[in-house]
Amino acid sequence: MKFMSKFMLVTMLLILIIGADAYAQYPFGKNKIQYSPKKWKLIETDHVDIYYYPDEEVVAKFIAVQAESIYVEYSDYFDVEFERKIPVIIYGTHHDFKETNVVPYLISESTGGFTEFVKGRVVLPFMGSYKRLRRIFRHEMTHAFMLEKLRLVMKKHRRFKYPQPPLWFTEGLAEYIANKRLDSEARMFLRDAVTSGNFYPLEDLWRVRGSYLMYKEGEAAVYYIALRFGDLAIRKILENWWKSDRFDFLLRETIGLNVRELSKQWLRYLKRRYYPSLLTMRNPDEIGIDLIDERFVFDIHPATADPSIDSLRTVYCIGYDMGAINLLKLSRIGKGKWKSKVFIRGEKSTRFESFPVLRSRISMRGDTLVFVTKSGERDAVYLYGVSKDGVLKRLSFPELRILNSPSLSHDGKMIVFSGIDNRGKSDLFIYRMDKNELLRLTNDYFEDIHPDWISTDSEVVFSSDRCSDGVKELRAIYSINIASRRIMQLTDGRHDDVYPRYMSDNKGVIFASDRNGTYDIYIIRDGRLYRQTNIIGGAFAPYPIEDGKDFLASVYRDGTFRVFVFPVHFDNLEGDVFPKEFYSYDWRPDSLSSQEIVKNENYRPKFELDFIGAAFALDPDFGYMGNGAQFFLSDILGNHQLIFLFGTATDNFDEIFKNINFAFTYVNLENRLNYAIGAFHLASYFGSYYDILRYERRYGVMGALSYPFSKFTRADLSVVAKGMERDDEITYLGLKEGKSWLVTNYISFTNDNILWYIGGPMNGHRFNVSLGNTIDLEGRGYEYTTLMLDFRHYYSLGKRIILAQRIVSRNAWGSDLQLFYLGGSWDLRGYRFRQYSGKRVTFINTELRFPLVDRLLIRFPFGRLEFPLFRGSLFLDAGRVDGFIYETGWLGSFGAGVEMNLGVLPVMRLNFCRLTDFKEIEKGLKIDLFLGYNF
Repeated sequence: MKFMSKFMLVTMLLILIIGADAYAQYPFGKNKIQYSPKKWKLIETDHVDIYYYPDEEVVAKFIAVQAESIYVEYSDYFDVEFERKIPVIIYGTHHDFKETNVVPYLISESTGGFTEFVKGRVVLPFMGSYKRLRRIFRHEMTHAFMLEKLRLVMKKHRRFKYPQPPLWFTEGLAEYIANKRLDSEARMFLRDAVTSGNFYPLEDLWRVRGSYLMYKEGEAAVYYIALRFGDLAIRKILENWWKSDRFDFLLRETIGLNVRELSKQWLRYLKRRYYPSLLTMRNPDEIGIDLIDERFVFDIHPATADPSIDSLRTVYCIGYDMGAINLLKLSRIGKGKWKSKVFIRGEKSTRFESFPVLRSRISMRGDTLVFVTKSGERDAVYLYGVSKDGVLKRLSFPELRILNSPSLSHDGKMIVFSGIDNRGKSDLFIYRMDKNELLRLTNDYFEDIHPDWISTDSEVVFSSDRCSDGVKELRAIYSINIASRRIMQLTDGRHDDVYPRYMSDNKGVIFASDRNGTYDIYIIRDGRLYRQTNIIGGAFAPYPIEDGKDFLASVYRDGTFRVFVFPVHFDNLEGDVFPKEFYSYDWRPDSLSSQEIVKNENYRPKFELDFIGAAFALDPDFGYMGNGAQFFLSDILGNHQLIFLFGTATDNFDEIFKNINFAFTYVNLENRLNYAIGAFHLASYFGSYYDILRYERRYGVMGALSYPFSKFTRADLSVVAKGMERDDEITYLGLKEGKSWLVTNYISFTNDNILWYIGGPMNGHRFNVSLGNTIDLEGRGYEYTTLMLDFRHYYSLGKRIILAQRIVSRNAWGSDLQLFYLGGSWDLRGYRFRQYSGKRVTFINTELRFPLVDRLLIRFPFGRLEFPLFRGSLFLDAGRVDGFIYETGWLGSFGAGVEMNLGVLPVMRLNFCRLTDFKEIEKGLKIDLFLGYNF
């Protein structure tokens, strides 16, 4: 499990159902942390409820205005009127957004918002731009309207169970409705995919599920449907949803084409549109040098201190490697040959918790790298000495939670950066290191980003949307004088001009722009604009090399970003530019009047049902756990959660109250310290049919605390006070019959910084130490103590080659018999499931995992059968059991395995094993079937 809130829920249920021993069986997962409490408020309009905290009142009122106009537009388009108000939850920063408990899983740096399907909650972070916030809000509101449209259609036809549309259609519809046209970024993705052969037909888009390419292909496909069959066809697809569970059938019913036929005709349309670009645009390697010419790379925001292309030996950039976004070092190892390696690893420690790959670039001045990472509660600016390979200075500011694109002055005394303050303003700031002083350069509601110093340190160039006070996402290049605060507008503001940097001679500014329909690199010099690239994909984040003859840039090509070097030239004159002084005006985001707001009050939690389900669980170590109906309720923010379980362990009505299963847990996730309280009455058979199955009745109360020290580390404490009645009619193996009152205390410490890949962990470590003690208050011999240790480590030996190791020790002492088990595909492969049991179990697993076949496709006359990924493994297991009927000594198995990966689902694996007692090897081959998640 990768998330804290769900971990808490499952943990509490396990405590209630089987006692505190189970607490240590599911200890892993990274944490969501509520760094500071929030006093939530509610703005209620005619059609939406907006939840926000006071610092974000301007953002909330802006959303309120947009919500009412969007509701009128979408209600007409979808022909839908909501029967309830749409809940919209606003977070002031992306960091706050990642703390949300609306959904249990961890949220990535690239997630710009989401719509939750159970209660239809729209959840948004503010990331500095009100215009971009409006577009994302339109996207998420489309999801809300689509879900409501499907619900009403199915309700009308008395169908209450139905599948959701394919993800490409869901996200494509949201992008299409939000934008109503393909922007430069969408055209870049499509043009590259179509002309490079990396285009995915609609029936194959599951291969890139959740990627930005899937979003943009989906948007283009919906745009094509609307263009060819009319806007009404989109709505008609949803109105026909009741007719079939197959999207293929619905599409044919509505537009006369199935998915495959639509995909073929749409691809022909795209080829006619984008193939002509091959005549007028260039491949980037025709005019530049690709530093890392490999297929699977993702490198962006390059920087270097080398003075010329001839002496270019090292380039630093942000990129993907070993399952995480890291700061990479690209080194030249020969003529035309470069090698990439991780220089600073992200996502494994609080110090460098995550690199903001899309919003913040890096800079370099001499031997010093300057960059931003999330570090605990807020962003921090790091000055990093390359030759010393260590942090020179770390800067963090309480009034600024989001920092972007820092740049060090030439004299090394000042840092300029973009920051978002507590009032929703994205402005420029300067930190004077010699005076320990933070200065604010701009102070308004425009988004000011990507600053860079002129060599005299008297001016800063930056990009801003202050050229547009409407809804268009347009940005221009500006400069600001540090002393006078005078702002000059350098470009006309009719395009998206971003990532500016001064040329080393101060006679020009290099930047990226979509002014010709795709993102390319341009230079302003002596009042004239010169185009530097004209490539099929797109070019971003230029970084001029010191001698001014060449520049680095991140290029989108063949479905990914990679670093290129291009020569500076002044052959392609685009025209003249006329810098002008920018006269500030007081633009503020739109806001509803007090008469238009129905209600503005403090938030009060109200519980609503999330989920109802039948529960039956079997734990691999403790066996049968319980049955009954489960009810999950939570408030709109997910901070307060209620879990109920009802069931019975008898069909005899006279004993129904004695054998009823009931459990109640309240979980509070509102603050950094999470807690749970509950009560329970459980009666059932516990243990294993293999040894000590017994009947027990348990009733009592519980409490638990969980405190995250960081995203990676936490401590958990639980206390259970219970009455216990035991009847052992089956085993007679030392269990004490009778009843008593017990108190069980459990404390555990967990650290988890692993990085994931398809099929399991690929890098990092995780460990848990858990200590439990049960006290018999009546002294009837039911006391015991348990100590459990679980350590796992994963080494990346190469591209997708992983060495995984696990050491587990489980120990019990005391007069009440507590057993652990060994044997089976979960721990000691080749042996029977739970073949051995004892008070002390130790086992060690070592496994080498490697790719075999990335894709297996078998074609039949009636269709095709496709398997996504096969991997192989070599393994060695060893384990021993002590403290019960007999001691096993060390036992082991070794062999090889072949697994088929099912994507986000568990793996299915066959293990071929030989058994050994480390004195001799048994004859014969054991075949072990495993279905689950790799350790």
